Amino acid sequence: MRKIKYVLISLLIITTVFSCKNKENTKTVVVESKKIDNFSDIYYKDSPDRLYFYEIERLPHGFSLGDFQDYNSILYLTESANIVPFDDENLKYFLTAEEMKTAFDTIIDSTYTEPVIRNIEYYPYERLVTDKYVILIINSRGNCTGRGYTFSLRTFDFEGELISKIDLAKWHDCENIYHSGFIMPDFSVKIKFDNDSIVKYKIQDNGEIIKTI
Repeated sequence: MRKIKYVLISLLIITTVFSCKNKENTKTVVVESKKIDNFSDIYYKDSPDRLYFYEIERLPHGFSLGDFQDYNSILYLTESANIVPFDDENLKYFLTAEEMKTAFDTIIDSTYTEPVIRNIEYYPYERLVTDKYVILIINSRGNCTGRGYTFSLRTFDFEGELISKIDLAKWHDCENIYHSGFIMPDFSVKIKFDNDSIVKYKIQDNGEIIKTI
């Protein structure tokens, strides 16, 4: 009986060791959405109970060129979504210094009831928090002859400093640029242009977005 007992204990130890090794070899991307003081807790001035960003916890996430039948298309998400732009006083937390130089520029457009309109407006879209950095997706809508929509992928540190940014998806008639973008589960990014060419990026562990192809 004593020998059998020793054999069973040995088997239990071996099984536990192999189980632990298998768990170590199985790497999963842990994504947790949480609040970050002095950065993500920023709210709309007129609506403090309204969150700026939709919280996302899973990848991949993508934007297609598509049309109004495609709920992930650039057209649908910009022209059909009920999203309120950033408050002016909060833009400085999310835009670069270069963007801030033109953030309040206006133009005259007689087709609007109030013809003085903002040349470009920035809309908060989605937010994902990892254990090392924050991903924000910001939608900008510019005024030109036609559509001027861009979904910008940006990474920030926990103090709100911008680490890196790229245009994830774009439909811009003035610049004649059209491309869709997809974030993959391994934090790689694929940009597909309307001529079927593809450019790839990788979000590094430190939040930098590096071009790979």
